[in-house]
Amino acid sequence: MKKIVGWLVAGLMTGAVQAADLRVNVENLQSDKGKVIIKLVNRHMYEAEDDAAVLQSRIIATRVPAVSYTFRELPPGEYALQVVHDLNSNHEFDYNVFTGPSEPFGVSRIRWAEADNLPDWQQVKFTLNEPVFTAKPVTMTVTLNE
Repeated sequence: MKKIVGWLVAGLMTGAVQAADLRVNVENLQSDKGKVIIKLVNRHMYEAEDDAAVLQSRIIATRVPAVSYTFRELPPGEYALQVVHDLNSNHEFDYNVFTGPSEPFGVSRIRWAEADNLPDWQQVKFTLNEPVFTAKPVTMTVTLNE
């Protein structure tokens, strides 16, 4: 037992414990069709609005009314989440310049209803700090528009 405690204390003192897990809950899924795309981005990627520029992206099976995914061992920093219910499984957010979005979507921290303007970084960002001996991940919930 002394060895385990000593190892954990040494890890904290040397900065070895520097990652956090992030559990993402996606709510308000209205259909089992398609897939759910969860994108984790930083400020530069978010403001670039480049679908290829993401830190991590996961495509998961859809279940009504909600799904979850956990990103593991993320370094401390500021992040945002972008989520799309990809109804036709084409791995894209389908958007028509005349009629607007044709698939449900959401971002971290706010319920974003209008796709005309991307919410400001300050509205959607969240901060992951270094974890302090907890087995529980940080949890963020994204509620999709209807």
